[in-house]
Amino acid sequence: MSALQLNDELVEDLMKLLSGHDERCEDTSIALQYIAAVMAFILGHQQMSNDDKSEFLSQLYGFSQHVLDDVISKSAPPPPAEDAFGVWRPPES
Repeated sequence: MSALQLNDELVEDLMKLLSGHDERCEDTSIALQYIAAVMAFILGHQQMSNDDKSEFLSQLYGFSQHVLDDVISKSAPPPPAEDAFGVWRPPES
C-alpha cells in the first residue's frame, strides 16, 4: 500500500468545500468537527460489526495522533543556537 498523499492543497480544498457548505467552517474547530463527523458517518454505514467499527475508529484516532505528532515535529522551531566557543564578537559600545 502506498502512502497517503496529504498536502496543503488537499487540505485547503477540503476547507473551501466545507466553508461552501457551512460558512461557520471559517472557524477551524467547526471544520474539524465536520471532518470527524463525516469520518464517523462513513464508518457507521460500513457493513461490519459494531465492535469492528469501534476498533477501526480507535485505529483512526491513533493514526490521527501519529499525523499530528509528525506535523508538530516538522513545524517546531529549531532549538536555540548555543554560543560557539572561540568566536570573536566586537565589544559592545
